[in-house]
Amino acid sequence: MTTLALPAYAQLSDADEAALTNLFRRGTPPNTLRAWERDLAYIAAWKMAAFGQPLAWPEDEKVALRFISTMRRTSRARLDRRRMWRLS
Repeated sequence: MTTLALPAYAQLSDADEAALTNLFRRGTPPNTLRAWERDLAYIAAWKMAAFGQPLAWPEDEKVALRFISTMRRTSRARLDRRRMWRLS
């Protein structure tokens, strides 16, 4: 995947980036930030286990599709186990 550089007028200064980061952190509930951090840690661990590589940004589309496919199979297996438990 090719990453395109932003034109100069669209790039943020360090001060602008710091201000936006601060605004984002103050405006996002702490439990949401923790959930995103856990999700990112989970995805990073999954990629390391599946590919033996750390996350890249932006990530390759094939990696994202494999993650979705794996999570779908895992979720379906959990649902099947719950259904079997209810029937017993």
